[in-house]
Amino acid sequence: MSKKRHSKRQQKKKKTVKSQAGEICFDIKLTFQAPFISQASGVMAMGLDAAMQRNSDDIPVINGSLVRGNILHALKEFQQSLDDDSLKQNITSWFGESSTTNEKKEDSYKPQRANADFDFYWILETEESVNQQRTRIAINDSGTVKQGALQVIEDCFPTGSDNNPVFRGKIRLRYKLRNEPKKFETWLGKALQYIPAMGSFKGVGFGKLLKASVKKDKCKQENQQPISPTVSRFGLTIEIDRPFCIGRPVTPDSNRIVSEEYIAGNVIKALIARTYHNDEKKLQEELCFDDIIISHALPAVKNQPENKPERNTPLALSLALQKENNKLSIVDMVDKTEDIFTEAPSFAIDWKPKDRKKVCDLLKRTEISLDKIIMLRTGIDAEKGISKENTLFSLECIEPRDHVWCADIDLVNVPEKQRQQVLGKLQTILRKGLNGMGKTKARVTITLQAEPFVQVNTTATLTLNTNDASHYIVSLTTAAKLLPHDMQISGTNGDKALETYYQQYWHQIDKSIELKHYFAQQTLTSTYYHTQMHQPLDKYYPQWLTDAGSVFVLEINNEKALKALQDCLSQGLPTYCDNKDNPPSWRDTPFLPEHGYGEIQIEKQGENQ
Repeated sequence: MSKKRHSKRQQKKKKTVKSQAGEICFDIKLTFQAPFISQASGVMAMGLDAAMQRNSDDIPVINGSLVRGNILHALKEFQQSLDDDSLKQNITSWFGESSTTNEKKEDSYKPQRANADFDFYWILETEESVNQQRTRIAINDSGTVKQGALQVIEDCFPTGSDNNPVFRGKIRLRYKLRNEPKKFETWLGKALQYIPAMGSFKGVGFGKLLKASVKKDKCKQENQQPISPTVSRFGLTIEIDRPFCIGRPVTPDSNRIVSEEYIAGNVIKALIARTYHNDEKKLQEELCFDDIIISHALPAVKNQPENKPERNTPLALSLALQKENNKLSIVDMVDKTEDIFTEAPSFAIDWKPKDRKKVCDLLKRTEISLDKIIMLRTGIDAEKGISKENTLFSLECIEPRDHVWCADIDLVNVPEKQRQQVLGKLQTILRKGLNGMGKTKARVTITLQAEPFVQVNTTATLTLNTNDASHYIVSLTTAAKLLPHDMQISGTNGDKALETYYQQYWHQIDKSIELKHYFAQQTLTSTYYHTQMHQPLDKYYPQWLTDAGSVFVLEINNEKALKALQDCLSQGLPTYCDNKDNPPSWRDTPFLPEHGYGEIQIEKQGENQ
């Protein structure tokens, strides 16, 4: 009897442990003995061969990836020495595991995401010493200085200085089990005690790690006013703690990854899913996850005078730059039905940067220009302690310090009975911030806005003309999938065929909608990685996106068609569908309106709605 009771107590205990998921922070200070340097990549001052890494405020820093790599290397040595399978599982959970390319393996192409997120920059806390330089030389076989082997190194922390450099950073751990933070803290402490040195030239005495202090703390939650439970659409203002890179599709032979300037809605949804450890069933039960619409987060200037950021929406592709009598002017061709030019105008696809600036000046519009930085990264051979062959790559990142990103969340598709519950849980998740965005694993801090950035009045109805059909101008704020992947268009003079495909799409919205004319641009984009994750590879095909800024003029002559179009204001344009009985889901394509694609503005021709 006692054994059975003991067994039941154990089962209850296990059940309690499994339910204790959460997030915790570790505040860490690393004290190094001078000299110390962590080399910056890229252009350096004249005469320097090695310079100290610095952030945008010109403060010396060390990369979080350097700290992470040293800790990971130490833990792997422990695991190999102890032959401890449980430690191996913990290492995979905390630091992740790269995907494989073995098509026979069931989880091929599915990487294990790390649950421990490191600050991007670990910032110097002590006073910086006066800048100076030191030199190193190489000796040849004859005992003399080798020709051309003089190296000039920036010496921020010279030998014998009174203040040893102290760098501070944080690690945020998402955990499932109650005892996991304690286990992580224990192994983290052991790894930091084991690491002899960090940074460059540690083989010749630089960067000895003297001391490491670890302080455990709860992750801070932003104190914000709650959103009213009756609200179904609200705004998000997003601040990002580091340069970020949300990579565009690349060719297999490219080692350069270029970031998008916006944050797609499905990126934000993926970060929310990570807080649930990607538990699809729980996400659907608690958040109605597939029904939530999150728009693209578009950039805006931070700290604007009116204290409300303004999203940077694209210029309409119907705008033409006209030159007449040596004077430039802007004409919106959406209202023009006849040739009004003496010289051929130029559209956005023809504009040079100076033309684009001129257009913005004529429109009295300030277009946001985001700063970009290049980062070089390489894989490390842990056994040899050197760079791996053929693993060098570059990231073109967005520097976010002067900007915020603005998005809306719409719960219009969430069942009304569950909407209040979903809103409450979303607020709790978003106030804590989101971790691990993009290639640099950026941390996202979110401020909730009761007023959405795009006002969508679903109770008001657009009006029809009494005597003749009404014309509405639909402009794409974000790209949309409006075309079939297998469309057949000739390389030249294919305009009629393309117009037919677009007309077929609008007939999917409502059969009575007629496309009068349009100004659109298309991009063929890869979904290969998405197919690897969710579909058999024989179903892979690239997909056509209609670019943001595209404009369509539609003729509408009945209330039913107008209502269908108005629904797209809040829900976004539906993704092109070959089979109405089986509409595409997130497993078929990432380009869904729930992910921010197909956001539109509607204007009645000749009026402002």
